[in-house]
Amino acid sequence: MLTTSNDLAAIDPKLRTLTDQAEITRLCDRYVRHLDMDRLDDSWFGSVFTDDVELTFPMGTYSGMSGLAEFQEMTRQGAERTHHISGNYEPLCRTLFSKSSLTRRVASAPHG
Repeated sequence: MLTTSNDLAAIDPKLRTLTDQAEITRLCDRYVRHLDMDRLDDSWFGSVFTDDVELTFPMGTYSGMSGLAEFQEMTRQGAERTHHISGNYEPLCRTLFSKSSLTRRVASAPHG
């Protein structure tokens, strides 16, 4: 069966969506890995987030790198160590292709 340009045009958006979802998953995995492995070192923020990062958790919303640092400091005070398990990432509206993403995830994060 020959592939036509119309066939390729129909595949392209689907492939972009799958690629974006894989990138979002890798980004979220990097985030939770850093939360556990680099708890006392905030230098990793820029390797995961842009300056306009906004994170929403049950305990509040944190904006920008200073908000992220505030959140990290709060979690450090509450636990000596953490072990995050995260998955089932669900991109909600935007893609990495547009340089922005809103994602929901399921997480288990024991703190001790």
